[in-house]
Amino acid sequence: PGDQFRRTTAAGVLSEPLVGDQSATLVVLNRARKNTAAGRLVAAGRGDEIRWRGRQVRCQAKVIYRRLVNHAPRWQLKGFIGGVDAPKTFLVHGPTGSRWALKRALAKDGHSGEVEVVESNEVFSF
Repeated sequence: PGDQFRRTTAAGVLSEPLVGDQSATLVVLNRARKNTAAGRLVAAGRGDEIRWRGRQVRCQAKVIYRRLVNHAPRWQLKGFIGGVDAPKTFLVHGPTGSRWALKRALAKDGHSGEVEVVESNEVFSF
């Protein structure tokens, strides 16, 4: 979600092991100012070194950048997630109830990938 790859955000924590993973896809949905983590991801090509959380790392993940409106409606998010067709999607931003509703709507539409709703301070592994 936009610039929200800061260390204290769910997206920031979840993206840490994925930046260097060739099988991972990181999605930036809103702003990507060049001096932010999101901007560095969008500007990098696969294999480029970027500054990530205070150190230089090689960006191996695929990065998709799509501008969605702030607080995008569920139909727009469903269309985007369905278009990416990732085997696993983490919903990390927005009101908890809305993220659960999006997960249910994706399941109802037959989305084949696994969808995880990430709660604040939740610990899990990939």
